[in-house]
Order: sequence, then C-alpha cells, then structure tokens
Amino acid sequence: MSQSLERALAILGLVGDAPKTITQLGRELDVHATTALRMVRTLKKERFLESVGDGTYRLGSALIDLGQRALEGNDLRTRAHEHLAALNEITNETVHMAVLDGLGISYVDKVESKHPVRIESQVGRLVLKHCTGVGKAILSFLPADQLEAHLAGMDFQHFTPTTIVDEVAFRRELELTRERGYAVDDEEHEPGICCVAVPVFAASGLVIGSVSVSAPSSRMPLGKLLEFLPEIKHTGESVSESGGYRSRSSRD
Repeated sequence: MSQSLERALAILGLVGDAPKTITQLGRELDVHATTALRMVRTLKKERFLESVGDGTYRLGSALIDLGQRALEGNDLRTRAHEHLAALNEITNETVHMAVLDGLGISYVDKVESKHPVRIESQVGRLVLKHCTGVGKAILSFLPADQLEAHLAGMDFQHFTPTTIVDEVAFRRELELTRERGYAVDDEEHEPGICCVAVPVFAASGLVIGSVSVSAPSSRMPLGKLLEFLPEIKHTGESVSESGGYRSRSSRD
C-alpha cells in the first residue's frame, strides 16, 4: 500500500473518532501541516471529508453512500436465513421472505413447515400484491410516490370470497397495516391458507422486503397465528438490523 493511501485511510480513521483540525491531523500523522492540508483537500473534493465550520473536518457523504452500497450488496437472503429458520422452529409453520424489485415483489427464501400439509409456494416466484401478507406488508410502508406507481399497474383479481378487489378498500387495508405494523392474508389468495407478515427495512429506513408465517387455517386459523406476532415482529426487526437498520426498540 502506498504511503499516500495509508495516510488518507489514517485520516479517515482519525476523523471518524472525532472531528480534527489540520494541525491535529499533522501531529497525529507526524507530517507537516501543509502535507496534511493537501491530503484533506483531496479527500474533501471527493466528499470523503467535509468541513464543520470551526476549522475541523468530519467524515463526508461519500462514505455514507459507500456504506449504504456495502450493506445493500450484502446478500439479504444469506443474512436473513438463520432468523427465518429460528422463526420456523418456534411456529412449526412455513416462513417466507419476499423482496421488492422495482414494481415487482418475489419470494427469495422459504423454510418449510414441519407438518405434512404444507404451503404451495416457490422461491423466485412473483408475489401477488393485493392478496398476500408479504405484498401488503411491503406496499403499506412505501413512500407515497412509489405506492402510487404500484397501484397504477395492479389488477385486483378475485380469488376467494375474502379477496380485496377494490382499490379504495385496499388503500384502507394498507393504512391499517401501517398503523398496526403487520399485514394479514385471511384466506385472500388461497382458500384455507392464512398468513401474517411484517416489513423488512434497509439501513436507510426504506422498506425492502417482508417476512411472513403462513399456515392452513384448519390447523392454524388467523387468530391463533397472531399469537406468534411478537416472534414474527422480532424476526422482521432482526433481519432489518442485520442490514444496518436501527429499529425503535434498539434505539430505546
């Protein structure tokens, strides 16, 4: 590693601990102040540093961007799987994870139920948004402009007597989901199958996916499935936090 690169990285480490002046950086690096100033100017130009206004420098926005990209590049499915498996051990029912991809939502992981009667679903398959827990859990936490883009292209296809087929009713369902922090599918897509889902957030605070538990209503009706809501919410928070998101409970 070149001496200049080593010094630049050392400056970022020092400023990361606390804002520093040019004089302080020169002293810490054991270089002349003009050398420290030259390196700081380069780092500032590339947005790795920014001036505070009192003569000190702190980490800049480029590092925030890089950190976010590093977190997003960290495979979400790999990070999430152990949490999904733990939820499956608790509930003994099928656990899914779905992610948002543009205007599409798809399953990226599934841990099968331990019971003989299982849920017919497939990793990689696109998710219907208006009649699934994972779909509603994601849409309910989208920014308004993104939600409108999804709604504009949605076909409220009828599947069961409980399927929501009206946009006005669906908007009310999303508002309710956002208020309570979880979504339900009460036999809305498939007769005899219910589901509870929670959102997953990126470090930026934007929703990127959802986690759900699904079960045959003959074995696990919605009311009984909701008894696992604390564990389902905890799983959603754990997956989010594995990617750098800080939930309200972790901040308290």
